[in-house]
Amino acid sequence: MRTSILAFVIGVCALHMLPVWPPSVGLLATVGTCGFALLRLGGARGVLPRRVGALILGALWAGWHVQLGLASRLPPDLAGVALEVQGRVVTLPHEADGSRRFEFDVQSVRRGAVPGPALRRVALSDYGSQLQVAAGMQCTLYVRLRPPRGVHNPAGVDVERLLFARRIDATGYVVTHPANACADAGLAGMPDRLRARIAAAIAASVADPATAAVLQALAIGAATALDDGQWQVLQATGTTHVISISGLHVSMV
Repeated sequence: MRTSILAFVIGVCALHMLPVWPPSVGLLATVGTCGFALLRLGGARGVLPRRVGALILGALWAGWHVQLGLASRLPPDLAGVALEVQGRVVTLPHEADGSRRFEFDVQSVRRGAVPGPALRRVALSDYGSQLQVAAGMQCTLYVRLRPPRGVHNPAGVDVERLLFARRIDATGYVVTHPANACADAGLAGMPDRLRARIAAAIAASVADPATAAVLQALAIGAATALDDGQWQVLQATGTTHVISISGLHVSMV
């Protein structure tokens, strides 16, 4: 049983190590061919078929989830088109360089009177509008979006991969529009509002903004306040995983 579980995990990890994601047909053909070859080499009986089956199942399971994520992305033909989105602000808005950045869980998308694609989450920037946006608020916003993308330098961060891991299906900005509005989301927004209050309490009690940003990231997962220099230190010291599971270890304790 343990070896089968290990084989399943290896199948999942092996697929995520691919530099380029293959089409669905190519993926199925590759996994099936490799599995058949391993079975032929090891014989049709014994423990090996179960391990190979677990390996193939892990690869197919990972591939299915990746295909679902890719299918949820904003269609390229809607890039730059004004869309009306309704949903909830789920991260603490981060203000920098005259803009506010936040992530938005999408409940519906419309292009005029026509329903739009079923997006899961989008990363938005708000440049200089007077809209009051806070974590846990229910909003109707007019936005212009584009599919997730980023520059992938050999020594830098793969932004597109990071966005995919966070289930962000598009990035974009808020368009000034008289119908833009935000209101209290009620019970659904309570966890996000609580996180915002904790973040504000940490910022008010810690004099050094850099230290406050680290404490916020560790305590409630609010990593948006970390600057590029802090992320580089985390990457150089191999401690980014501490931020990735931020909040989880506090809940466990």
